[in-house]
Amino acid sequence: MQNILQLGTRDIRRYLSIFGKPKRIPLSIVLMDIEEDGTVRKAQSLWPITEKDVRDHFGTLQGVLIIEAALQTIICVVEEQNLFPDHEPAFVGIDAFRIFSPVRAGEGLKILLEEIRWKGKKGSATMSAWCNEKKVASGVLAVRANSEKVLKRIGFEKAA
Repeated sequence: MQNILQLGTRDIRRYLSIFGKPKRIPLSIVLMDIEEDGTVRKAQSLWPITEKDVRDHFGTLQGVLIIEAALQTIICVVEEQNLFPDHEPAFVGIDAFRIFSPVRAGEGLKILLEEIRWKGKKGSATMSAWCNEKKVASGVLAVRANSEKVLKRIGFEKAA
């Protein structure tokens, strides 16, 4: 039997504080399916799209923001599960990313992460984005845990 864990806005903001407010996606909820062994293999998040989100891109949501929303969803999973207590999760890349349909203001974007897999300090998840029951994007995310030393070396600084 699986349990569902729901993260509200306060938890999401705390987990995503490393991005700083301008870069944090305003996810309204994150849901995680917790397996019997305590692992999370599936998660989803919701993002209500506003005029502000699409104003710079001809009234449609930029694909890179869909990727960012999926990344921030998986970071919520990493932080809630305390997978890398002494490291920060970082985006490594995305494979086979495709956009199938535009997303416009006034629509809700649902991010689904399935097949979340971890091996050591690396992880991946199959991502799909949905709007009005229609798949609008898909891809496979890759993340890895980095120490503060590595993050400094590559020029990443935590937001204050």
